[in-house]
Amino acid sequence: MKLLTLSAFAAACLLLHSPRVQAQDQDYPNAGYTPDYLADELNAHMYDAMVDYMNGENTMAANEVRKSVRFVRSAERSAKGVHRAELKGSQDELTALQSDLLSNKEVSARRMRHVFSKADLAIARHHLGYAVEFEAKKDFESAGSAMASAAQYTAHAGQWAGEEVGEGSEDAWRGVKKVGHDIGVGATVTAEDVSKGIKAVDNETKKLGKKMFSRKKEKYDIFWIEADQF
Repeated sequence: MKLLTLSAFAAACLLLHSPRVQAQDQDYPNAGYTPDYLADELNAHMYDAMVDYMNGENTMAANEVRKSVRFVRSAERSAKGVHRAELKGSQDELTALQSDLLSNKEVSARRMRHVFSKADLAIARHHLGYAVEFEAKKDFESAGSAMASAAQYTAHAGQWAGEEVGEGSEDAWRGVKKVGHDIGVGATVTAEDVSKGIKAVDNETKKLGKKMFSRKKEKYDIFWIEADQF
């Protein structure tokens, strides 16, 4: 039996973010374009799934993965083109993972991290698509909000994959965070800052995707993520 011991701080962080505490077991009709806090909702389900898996509770882990499937499915319904295909692929992988956990088949932590990282990356690119659409309509506040959500999902994808997002482009990534902060406090954002932010997030999703699918699989053996990273 796998046993996980969390520090008191990590356990507290997990409790705060846990969808069980929030009692939100419902579909997400607005997952195609959502406030930033729902970016954490998907990862809270996946984090709980990893905790359950590490403690040998495969049925409970499968239930959390099921909730992740529902989130991704909701996003997929409103997606278009390549983003819809990416979300459908992620949904299929999550569903297969859920099935294997329920059947008590051999499932590795490495596989779970890879599937969870791909889910975050697919959602990130979906939000980025919205950001580009809003920018074209000169709705820079909405574009910045969608871009900030895309950045958050990209960061989560990097955490699951064990990759540092924004590495080598720190100034651009700080600009992304500034736009997200300004929107959060109701400050005005400029078209230039939003445009730069969208390009920066687009670059990071592409870089992360290449790293995820080209490197040695063994990197996923470093499988744990501290709760306070979320």
